[in-house]
Amino acid sequence: MTDFDRALAFVLRREGGKVDDPDDYGGRTNRGVTQSTYDGWRYDQDLPKRDVFELEEDELQAIYRSIYWWPAKDLSWPLNLVVFDSAVLFGAGRVSGWLTAVTWGEASPEAQAWAILCFRRERHRERVAKFPKQAKFWNGWMNRLNFLAEAAGLVAGKHGGDTAA
Repeated sequence: MTDFDRALAFVLRREGGKVDDPDDYGGRTNRGVTQSTYDGWRYDQDLPKRDVFELEEDELQAIYRSIYWWPAKDLSWPLNLVVFDSAVLFGAGRVSGWLTAVTWGEASPEAQAWAILCFRRERHRERVAKFPKQAKFWNGWMNRLNFLAEAAGLVAGKHGGDTAA
């Protein structure tokens, strides 16, 4: 199993299925892929628009690999897991910027991964402060952050370094 496969398995366990919560700024979403992301990907493939709830498995794999994996693909585990999961939630461009900010000379991948987890927590905190309705997602975000830290082996927990949580 490749690091991409391991990381994708982690993400998909956290992303659930079809969601259309009016308070979720991602909008209509299927397994972590938003309608706007799906529209853009299908446009790039010269395919007509289609409801994200009709997302097929091969499309899901291609979208995650081409849109979210690129900032993580040349990194080692567990940093690539943290970068990939973060790209899914915050966008690959933003996370690539975070990665640049934490790439300090001889810092270990684990130290860099931990720094990105800290960026994520702060970003969630800022979002709730700016948009109080987002507070309803706080516990879920923190649970995901904790599961990610455990899966990356950054904290002791029942999952350790295994992504089979």
